[in-house]
Amino acid sequence: MRQMHIVSLLRATTWRELAGLAIGALLLASIARKLAPETVKPLLHHAGLALPLLLLMAKDIAHAPQAWQRLRSTHAARAPWHAHLTALLPPELPGLFKLDRLLWLGCLRRVQGKPLPVTLPEGVALTYLERGAYNTARAVVFVALLLELPTHALLLHLFIRDPDALLVIHVLGAIAVLYTLAWVLGDRWHIGAGHHVMTAEVLHLRVGVRVEGTLPLAAITRVEPVDLLLPTWRHRHGVARNNTLVLTPFDKPNCVLVLHQHAQADILLHQVTTRLPQYVFLYLDRPALLAAHVDRMRPTVSMPC
Repeated sequence: MRQMHIVSLLRATTWRELAGLAIGALLLASIARKLAPETVKPLLHHAGLALPLLLLMAKDIAHAPQAWQRLRSTHAARAPWHAHLTALLPPELPGLFKLDRLLWLGCLRRVQGKPLPVTLPEGVALTYLERGAYNTARAVVFVALLLELPTHALLLHLFIRDPDALLVIHVLGAIAVLYTLAWVLGDRWHIGAGHHVMTAEVLHLRVGVRVEGTLPLAAITRVEPVDLLLPTWRHRHGVARNNTLVLTPFDKPNCVLVLHQHAQADILLHQVTTRLPQYVFLYLDRPALLAAHVDRMRPTVSMPC
């Protein structure tokens, strides 16, 4: 039973979260190696390299049955050879490559001044930029990026004397700044006017290329306000973490869509097809618009059999 719990925990942890844990483990091992006696440093060095790899390997093994199922489906569809290799990879990895390409393309179009094509249908716009913190966070990122390179240039000379090592660190820092800038500009271009759209029967979810999909309004039981931190909210309502999903551009969510228990709706999340859980958290400038519409539909709309 304990082994099944570990496997379930690994499957519930996203690859991005696990990558963050792996980087954290690497940094902690590096700090511990600096403080440890000379006799222990080689052991901590090898442990620091092995621990992130073990975490990633354990996650990969936990998802082996799904990878085998994807491979069988790909083979049955007589897909090309490269599709078989992709089927063995975690779905988040090809999705990340596609997301990266789309964000760089959005950055290019932003620099060229090209408008974002209108792809959402006509309906009630549920905005999330007017009162949200996304634009403020974007400005903070720009300021931080402008200060990053001068700070590197001033401070690194105090700690690193090797000119070759300094050059490598400066180049890596410049690449990181350029990459972050491209992603921020590309994300802003794709977000456009910044709204979801509610039609008579469907909620069209859209947060740039990070979130795309449709949710039938009939699948929503109710819309509730959220004024707590998510861990506190989950604890108070007895909801498991893997039964929740946050779809906001940056802000803390202020409402939650409670779906029917057997509702089945898929969206693209970071360019990966993802099944929506029962509790979907959003940030909306005017969440009462959606809540009122769902309340009006409740007596007359039921889930299809």
